[in-house]
Amino acid sequence: MTDDSERDTVFVPTGQVPVGNMPLLNANLENFEGVDPFIGTQIDGKYDVLENVGQGGMSVVYKAMQTAMNRVVALKMLKMGLSSDPIFKQRFIREVSLLGKLNHPNIVTVFDSGTTSDGHLYLAMDFLSGSTLQDILDKSGAIPIQRAAPLILQICDALNHAHKRDIIHRDLKPGNIMVETDHRGQEVVKIVDFGLAKMGEGSERLTRAGELWGSSFYMSPEQCNGAESDARTDIYSFGIVMYQMITGKVPFRGGGFMETVTKQLNEPPPPLKLTKADLDLPDMLEIVMFKCLEKAPENRFQSVADLKSALQTALPDAKKPDRTLSSTGPQRKIAPPPPPPKKVEPRVSKTSKSSNVKGLIVLLVVLVVCAVAVLFVLKNRSPASAPPVVPAPGKVSAPSRALAPSKVSAQQEKSKGRKGLSTAK
Repeated sequence: MTDDSERDTVFVPTGQVPVGNMPLLNANLENFEGVDPFIGTQIDGKYDVLENVGQGGMSVVYKAMQTAMNRVVALKMLKMGLSSDPIFKQRFIREVSLLGKLNHPNIVTVFDSGTTSDGHLYLAMDFLSGSTLQDILDKSGAIPIQRAAPLILQICDALNHAHKRDIIHRDLKPGNIMVETDHRGQEVVKIVDFGLAKMGEGSERLTRAGELWGSSFYMSPEQCNGAESDARTDIYSFGIVMYQMITGKVPFRGGGFMETVTKQLNEPPPPLKLTKADLDLPDMLEIVMFKCLEKAPENRFQSVADLKSALQTALPDAKKPDRTLSSTGPQRKIAPPPPPPKKVEPRVSKTSKSSNVKGLIVLLVVLVVCAVAVLFVLKNRSPASAPPVVPAPGKVSAPSRALAPSKVSAQQEKSKGRKGLSTAK
């Protein structure tokens, strides 16, 4: 369990040190006991206050009905003791201005602000019906990685959106992270409470030198030193949030505020398995987490985009849904691919058989036509034109000089001529 006194954002003025677990504030804050004077009243002629749903060190959150729109909203009201303080008043106005620049599904939407008739500053925002991440951790302890992974990546997306607009949260902690369930049954993160947010380099400083702002369990070393902070402060705080989500415990815990701050400044985070022995996670996840928790900002991830890229590699199945077979019966995990099938001789398909039969028929028809043509030619051919008989292969006799028929006829004519001459003589 986390000590309630260290969950809230604390303000330590210059030269003052909190005693034990008691945080110091620079104004008298009202804490309503019994009947809350705002419940049942109308704020600024627009919001009917229904109930008190939360209270922190500097503000109270009410559930209210926006009469003109007939919708339930959340009213965050700065406590009277702080509404009269110039620094707190300016800080609250700054929060309204900063949130107006943000439009992201993982950041609460603020759509109105104003001042009550008795001087309380308020802002109106979406009413979130889920639980804070702190409530979930208090109830269940460590969150299984399969559930934590998508929440972690959504927080990355929200911080990246803010940082791109030069807005630094500076008080990121489980109490400022809401978790809702959407219509698909999936958990959705909403980051709230940008009360300590600041614009980036060059913006007006709303803290006095030496003041400590933040929650000691989640403060970066530079915040603990009262030094300037930038986007890498959010990366450090996010590293602690991730550590707590995975193990159920914060990495740095002292007996009081200053002891915790001393640990933040000087001690390395305990290994994950030392905090929770039964963890079975990739080593790369611890490496990524501990890089977020480097004491020197220059040794951390320099942007949330870089951090998300590393997380997508380190988180097991970070963006992959659990693969199951769809069926009317119980779902089963997909089995590994089966071994290659035994070699089977190819079988001729019906189409191939049909093609072969047609081919044979065509071939037979062609052969029949050719045979008929040959018989027809042979039948009508004269004997004189018959080709000479070629002796069958076998014993071959010596070649003889046979005279052509034309030459034989000529010799016979000459012989007859000679006989005629002899008779005449």
